[in-house]
Amino acid sequence: MSTNEPIEFVNVALLNSDSSFVAGVVTDSLGSFRISNRAVSVGKVYIIQATHISYNKEQLRFLLEQPEKTLDIKLSTNSTMLSEVNVTGIRTKVRNRLNFEYTVTDKMKEHAMRTSKLLENVPTVFVDYNHTIHIKGSSNILILKNGIELTDNSLVDQIPPETVEKIEIKYNIPSEYANQNYSAIMNIITKRNRGFAVLLDDNLTFDGEMYDSKENLGLETEKHSLYFFHKLYYRNLKSMSQDLTKSTDGSVQSNNSYVTEPGKECDNEFFYGYSFHSSKKLQIGVDGYLSLYRENKVTKYDDIDAMPYARYKEKFNNQNYKGYINYTNDKDQIKFDITYNNTHVDDRDTYHEDVNTVNQSEYAYTYGAKINYERKISPAAVLYAGLRYSHVKNKGTYFNSFSNINENYHCNTFTGYSEYMCNLSEKWTLDAGITLQKYHRSFSDNINVKDFQLFPKFNISYSWNDLNNLSLGYSSYLNDPNLWQMLSFTKKESANIYTKGNPYLKSEKKSTLSLEYSYSKGNTYFAISGYFKHNRNMIENQVTPENEYSLIEYKNIRKGMDYGMDLTLSSQLLKWWTINFYGDAFSRNIPDNIYYKKNMFSYSAQVQSNWTITPKVTAIIQYGHNEKELMYNGYVKSFDSSTAMLSYHFNDYLSFYLIYIQPFNRLKSHSDIFYSTGHVKRMENFNAQKLLLSFTFNLSKGKKQSRKETFQNENKKY
Repeated sequence: MSTNEPIEFVNVALLNSDSSFVAGVVTDSLGSFRISNRAVSVGKVYIIQATHISYNKEQLRFLLEQPEKTLDIKLSTNSTMLSEVNVTGIRTKVRNRLNFEYTVTDKMKEHAMRTSKLLENVPTVFVDYNHTIHIKGSSNILILKNGIELTDNSLVDQIPPETVEKIEIKYNIPSEYANQNYSAIMNIITKRNRGFAVLLDDNLTFDGEMYDSKENLGLETEKHSLYFFHKLYYRNLKSMSQDLTKSTDGSVQSNNSYVTEPGKECDNEFFYGYSFHSSKKLQIGVDGYLSLYRENKVTKYDDIDAMPYARYKEKFNNQNYKGYINYTNDKDQIKFDITYNNTHVDDRDTYHEDVNTVNQSEYAYTYGAKINYERKISPAAVLYAGLRYSHVKNKGTYFNSFSNINENYHCNTFTGYSEYMCNLSEKWTLDAGITLQKYHRSFSDNINVKDFQLFPKFNISYSWNDLNNLSLGYSSYLNDPNLWQMLSFTKKESANIYTKGNPYLKSEKKSTLSLEYSYSKGNTYFAISGYFKHNRNMIENQVTPENEYSLIEYKNIRKGMDYGMDLTLSSQLLKWWTINFYGDAFSRNIPDNIYYKKNMFSYSAQVQSNWTITPKVTAIIQYGHNEKELMYNGYVKSFDSSTAMLSYHFNDYLSFYLIYIQPFNRLKSHSDIFYSTGHVKRMENFNAQKLLLSFTFNLSKGKKQSRKETFQNENKKY
């Protein structure tokens, strides 16, 4: 029966013409709703959809001719009585030309006991057996939760999957992170969830040589959030390695083969944090981190009659603390954080039993502060700006029976950045930014390395419809040398190979110019990009032959250039079959090469295929291949990787997995470095073909809090 009376609690969704999600609200007690004009563009066709459990769904297609438009929607009653409601959905997206947002549906959450598992539904994302997240083939990504940086990417599994509302993917890296070499940024938007969460996740090989585990305890109230997360990484893998030195005439100068067994590595990582939500606008929090890494390896000559070559022991203790404040309103967002890091490395190597013992150690203290401001100038324009400062104090020591060396250095880095993004029209989007960095590293012996860098970036995007997009972009970043590359200690790697740091190293500056076409519709994402990369002050290895051994040192070379093309495909081919593919092919040029090629073609590829066999059983195969890459007077070939996994969803709390790592090949890597009178070849082979049994237990109890935009009816007092 038609009454023409207002209907309360109707779900109203604004959709693009291809049915992708734009925004959504709930009607108030007067049957009214309002959608902010920041979410729409004049001159575009939209669909408004209204749904209610007691009424038939209604859709209305309209052309938005001016910034404000009033619509009346009438719903007809649904006489069918439902005893049970099953909410399902498909992956939907919102696009702002340069970045993507994916709405998380109840169907996607149905069998996702970990948030990392949930992320497998997002195009261009795949997750390996150890829950490491890759975007477009790279795991060098930054993950945020509601705009706040996670201490570690593994903390995505600290987030209860049922609280996730949407996933934002930024392939266009903001200027704020211009010097950190991220290939993508993921922001996970969540609801508040009053209650507690318990996660247990374990991987164990049948022979006990590999073990990974994660445990999480989380608690949320109306205003408080608390979590404790532990991650264990254990390996005891046998490895075979070989160092081969040949002269230019082909004669062998040295050839040593080694077997490392045991090869024990164990890392215990502890994450903990607390945040206080005084209101919807203000969040204050602290995060802590502790890592206790231990390594104990015994390396022997492959010749069983020779004495044990060396025992390597390393202790790595790392503490990190961060305090932050995040304020957000309709137009502004201000983030401020301070950080402190304390690192202690104790490396003890004993060669030929007790004949020669070498000790290396590092004490590092880092203090940092950052403030970031974001302003929505208009519905079509956003401005970002920020400042960052860090102070690093390092002390390194190296001593054996022949020498005792101490090194100290300080480093101060000031960084400022600003970025502006706007929609020039319905089809054109512009993003332009700049980052400035001042860098000063000083050693105790008056060695100083000073640098001032400017990082411009821009991206202009043209979309001729809702599905196709073309973007031209330029970006750059710095890659700073690590401690062991800088401290000039001579470290014995093998019987005839030594390495040594270089305190004069400058930071690498890498710039990329790219042109990308992308197509996105429903569950399908396709992108192909041509690019040019220019690398300046590249940090590379060079070999200096000595009387009885070869010394590998670090040095800066002038430049290197890559010309290439990459391709990304993510698609749900069938209801039960999803595939992710990423391929990269490029030609590298290093003009400084004297003893080896100046140009080399290389490629890499990663593919993941997911099959939903039944609602409870799924299968996954992942494979990654790397071809040889040109380096300074030589090349490097890193190992390929592969995984096959079968999972069984037992119930809402428990899942089991059978995982086979490296089913297609073994972990092999090798490199060659040439010099005037010969070359050094290094090879390594890990015995990592393993079968793992895994399980995940996830218990989450509580009452979710959903944020609704409503109008107040004073007569009903709410």
